[in-house]
Amino acid sequence: DDPFYHYWLGDLLIELKRDEDALASLRAAIELSPGDDHLYVKAAVVFWRLGKRAEAIKSVRLASDLDASKLFYHGLLEKMLREAGHHEEADLELPKVAQMDGFDRDTVRSYAEEAGLFGT
Repeated sequence: DDPFYHYWLGDLLIELKRDEDALASLRAAIELSPGDDHLYVKAAVVFWRLGKRAEAIKSVRLASDLDASKLFYHGLLEKMLREAGHHEEADLELPKVAQMDGFDRDTVRSYAEEAGLFGT
């Protein structure tokens, strides 16, 4: 009944490329802790890897809604939207992306690589 253990297992399963199982663990963690923005961005990584682009984008948006102070969510969202062909929506994220610092850019790169996004 602890969301951390579901998250931890999900993260391990992501590394093992067992995406369906990872998603199940992350969903369990989200159910137990629906206000944890980090869980949604990790789920977005798995959704993207599974080819569920709309779900990945929605998940990053939910993470951003939960913690609007994390600019890297906008950077990751911009990459996902652009890769999915939603260039006008991606352009709307550019003002926030421009505010990102080096740490934010590294974080976006890390999530994008984990998700298998092109042009990371």
